[in-house]
Amino acid sequence: MTGRVLSYGMSNRWAFEPLGHGLGVARLWAHGRSPLGPPLLASYGATFSRPVAVDWAILTGFTALFLALACVVLARGTAYGRR
Repeated sequence: MTGRVLSYGMSNRWAFEPLGHGLGVARLWAHGRSPLGPPLLASYGATFSRPVAVDWAILTGFTALFLALACVVLARGTAYGRR
């Protein structure tokens, strides 16, 4: 349960979901020949059911956040160099 909550703050989760959706991972797990497919599908639940645009929007938000944080760090670093 804790791992699932922590995964919402990780950018790789939001990249994995649209990739899996586009590749049809849920369909492959459900109807593939591997006996591991159905248990994996059960553990991931509705992971691949969300529209891909939502995942891309969340990734865009991560990008904007990290860019803003980088700008703040760089601005503070140059301000200390001027003293």
